[in-house]
Amino acid sequence: MSPLAQGLVLLLATALISGLLVPLVINRVQARNQRRLKDHEADVARQSKVIDDQVRFLEKVADLLWTYELTLIGPLYYGQSSMHSRQGDSGPYDAAVAKYFATAGDLLGAIRSEIGKAVRLVPEDLWNDLKHLYYRELLPLDLAATSLLLDGPSKMNQVEWSKLQQRVLTDLAVDIDETIDRTARVLLLKATFAAGAKAD
Repeated sequence: MSPLAQGLVLLLATALISGLLVPLVINRVQARNQRRLKDHEADVARQSKVIDDQVRFLEKVADLLWTYELTLIGPLYYGQSSMHSRQGDSGPYDAAVAKYFATAGDLLGAIRSEIGKAVRLVPEDLWNDLKHLYYRELLPLDLAATSLLLDGPSKMNQVEWSKLQQRVLTDLAVDIDETIDRTARVLLLKATFAAGAKAD
């Protein structure tokens, strides 16, 4: 076979291979890219759902914590006031105590339920902090408050009453603020502001 014929055969073979092989390779690359794109879109959709769930969790747990704190402030405030009142009107105190006893259990249960659901939404160390707030702050506080409220305000327990009121108004409020702030920061749900920006 002459060199010209060999060149033509080689040229035809190359064209044939290129005509068949190049589209095959391109199709494979496109299929792989489409799979990657679909996987990426699925990841984005899942992440978006997780972020929505995190926002809902943070709002719900914050509402429950503040509702619990405010429910406990009522009887402590009215009890402290009735110790120093000459009128002896225990109506507001009795109503606040009744409200606390009627709702505290449900509120604490709802707080624990939300913390339990958060296991899939927050890092483990933050989840442990939330459980710590519940078991080492809220439950002991509820136990102390229940005991004091059952005894009722008197000159005998005035010091304990003041300590518990201070604990609820200051310590618990700070713990709630810090827990909400840390949760928002860890989940990257906290708004960021430019340095030096001032509120109007």
